[in-house]
Amino acid sequence: MRAATALAARWVSVGSGGGAIRLKTQRELAKREPAPGAGEPVAEAAAGAGEAVSAEELERQRKEEQRRQREADKATREAAVARNEVLGAALVKQLSKVKVDERVLKVLTAAPLAGDLAKIAARGARLGFPGWTTQTTRKNGTVKVEYLEASEAERRAREYLAGAKSAADIAGRSLALLAMARWADENAVAQSNRSFYELRFSGYAYGDHGVPWREEAGDLLDEILIERLPHEVAEPIRQAKEEREALRAEEERREREKETAVAEFVERAPSLFRDERQAEIQRLRREYGYSALSHDVGVRLMELPEPQSASGETADPAGVAANDSARA
Repeated sequence: MRAATALAARWVSVGSGGGAIRLKTQRELAKREPAPGAGEPVAEAAAGAGEAVSAEELERQRKEEQRRQREADKATREAAVARNEVLGAALVKQLSKVKVDERVLKVLTAAPLAGDLAKIAARGARLGFPGWTTQTTRKNGTVKVEYLEASEAERRAREYLAGAKSAADIAGRSLALLAMARWADENAVAQSNRSFYELRFSGYAYGDHGVPWREEAGDLLDEILIERLPHEVAEPIRQAKEEREALRAEEERREREKETAVAEFVERAPSLFRDERQAEIQRLRREYGYSALSHDVGVRLMELPEPQSASGETADPAGVAANDSARA
């Protein structure tokens, strides 16, 4: 579809989530729109200046806002349709057969393909795999895109997988279904027709549950896509991957910073007065969250004896230690 190709060529960036694409179309539209709330302040300013705003004017402003919102929604939907069509075609062409290596095995063994095939197909392949959508031209020249129901999408996914003739085919087609579920844009369809499914590797396993490489499976899949897909299709995926990596690096830096600050405080605590300890505990929790110092650790630190003065006496009046321990 030429319209889809033209729209897809205008991708400019991607968020760190499930591949939501921002388009030049949307930026151009935003330039024509007033700042958030710009419509209402006009009426408020007029009213503040003593000028009455007629009911007809308020209604006109409301309809104008609705018109702009419909225009923005239409641009978002068309962009999503175009992206999904290009992505689906690229995945089927470039990924339906892959070499079975360590990365591929890690992705497939962490993916919930066997149990969630219907949801995976509904979330991804039905939105853009070649031949899975039906396009008809309306009388006004616009194109209407119709999508399969979830049950039909699962049937088509089973047929797609059943067409595999080798291990490389099975692996590649499985990856293509997973990749489409991970990166297809559901803005292409109305809210009522969305799957609201999020592809999770090893399901809802946490901590030490699931395969050991479950947390890296998503990044491994993206690595494969970046290597095999055309640059213009892979670029949003690469950008999102780099953003996730930067975020993780920052989180790791903060974790190291927290551990250092807490360790230094615990080491200094015996030399601090109780009010100083209390203040530092509160500061660390504000800065790094309550888990930086658990309740039990806080109580233990607050129960430390007051440091002795030069005369060998402590500065703590009777009962302060018990009160401070209760607040820790």
